[in-house]
Amino acid sequence: MFDGAEDYNPMLYCLEQLFSKVVVTKPTSRSTETYIVALGYKAPKKVDRQMLVPRNLFVINEKMPKGKTCSSGETSISYSEEESVAGRVVLASDFVWSETPYEVLGIACSLSFNDD
Repeated sequence: MFDGAEDYNPMLYCLEQLFSKVVVTKPTSRSTETYIVALGYKAPKKVDRQMLVPRNLFVINEKMPKGKTCSSGETSISYSEEESVAGRVVLASDFVWSETPYEVLGIACSLSFNDD
């Protein structure tokens, strides 16, 4: 999942080079979120290194402030540097066996297959 129209085409190109099927879903007309599911990893012998450089896939704004003032005058919550980079890791088994897997995806930035 990602939020940003400027990231769409480079991300789609990259995934189409690496996977045999790429499905794109945009849940509602009001949402800016886009969900992409990539299936059938091609396992190419060579990968263009430019596809592995985040700056080539995503628009990065290094001058973005940590928090901004909301229209109500309150300051928005900023995540710590560690949370924003690494995100929250959830066990894949918790996702699979959850009665509400969509909620697990809502809090997870990545799924781990290690039960350590």
